[in-house]
Amino acid sequence: DQYTWSMTRLLPATQGDTVCFVSIGYQIEASLDNKVIYRFGDNLRGKDVWGVQTHFIPLPDGGENRTLSLQFSTDIPNSVALSDYILMDQEVPLIQALLQSNSIKILLPLTYSSIGIFLLLLTIQRKLIKTLDLPLLIVSLMSIAMGGRILANNAFIAYFTGPIIAYWVINALNMAIPLLILLLLAADPSYRDRRVLLALSALQAVSIAAWVLVNLSSGNAVTIPINGILYFLLSAAVVIILVREARAGRKHLETAVSLGALLAAVLINAHLYFRYGVQNTMDFTTTILTLPILILISGKVIHQTARKEEEMALENSALRREGDLMLKNYIRIEYY
Repeated sequence: DQYTWSMTRLLPATQGDTVCFVSIGYQIEASLDNKVIYRFGDNLRGKDVWGVQTHFIPLPDGGENRTLSLQFSTDIPNSVALSDYILMDQEVPLIQALLQSNSIKILLPLTYSSIGIFLLLLTIQRKLIKTLDLPLLIVSLMSIAMGGRILANNAFIAYFTGPIIAYWVINALNMAIPLLILLLLAADPSYRDRRVLLALSALQAVSIAAWVLVNLSSGNAVTIPINGILYFLLSAAVVIILVREARAGRKHLETAVSLGALLAAVLINAHLYFRYGVQNTMDFTTTILTLPILILISGKVIHQTARKEEEMALENSALRREGDLMLKNYIRIEYY
C-alpha cells in the first residue's frame, strides 16, 4: 500500500528563492498553485529514495499568496525520515546554513577518519620495515569506516554526493563495522573463543556479499531479512566473550569492554536506520560516544605494538651480545 500526505504553505513574494529539506524513503512532488515544479523518485523502492537526499527546489519568481504544496509518498511509513526543518532562502545562504548546522557533525567524523589514516600509514610503515600488524590495520579500517559512514549520512555531504552514494556507503558500512570489530577480537590469539568469532565473521561477510550482489542485480533498494538475526548473534557472542573474560580476569578486559561499547553503539545506530530511518540525533550521539572509545582502542593497539617491538629489540640485543661473546670465545680458542 502507498501512503501519501502533504503540506501546504502560502508563500511571500519570492525572487531567486529555494526550498530546502532532507528526506529518506519518500517519493516527493512539489507543486506551486497546482503546477508541478519538482519531482523526486520514480520508484518508491529505488536506491535514490532510500538514500539521504538533500532537496533544493528552486521557486519561480512571483508575488505573494501563491500556494506551495509538498506531497510525500511511501509504502513503508515506519522506515522513513524527514528533516525537522523546511527552509526557504537563496541557494548560497542555504548551503552556508547547512554547513554551519552540520559543522560539528562533519568535524568529528573527519577526526575519526584522520585517526584511521594515521594508523593505516603507521601500519604500512611497519609492514615495510617488519611484518604486518593485523590489529593495527583493522583498527585503522574501523576508524575510517566509522568516519565515512557518519559523513555519508550528513545532510551537507549528501548535497554533493547524492542519495545513491549515501545509500551504498551507509548500508555497507553499517554491516562492515561489526565485521571489523569481530575480526579485531579474533586477531588476539589469547582469546579462547577465536573460532566462534571467526565463524561469526564469516557469516557476516557472507551476509554483506549477498546484500551487495542482490542490490547490484536489482534497481530497487533491498535489505537482507537475516540482518537482524546476525546482529543479535554478534551482540550475544561479544557479550558472552566479555563475561568469560571478566570471570577469567584477563588483562585485556578494558579493551574488550571498549569494543563491546563500540559495537553496542553501532548496533543501536544500525537498528534505528534499518527499522525506523532515524538519522540525525543518533548519529551525533554515536559520534560523541564512540570517539573516546576509538582513541582508547587506538592507543592500546599502538602501545601493544610498541611493546612488542621493544621486546623484539631486547631479544635482538641479547642475541647480538650472545653472538659477540661466542665470536670472542671462538677467537680465543683459535688463538690458543
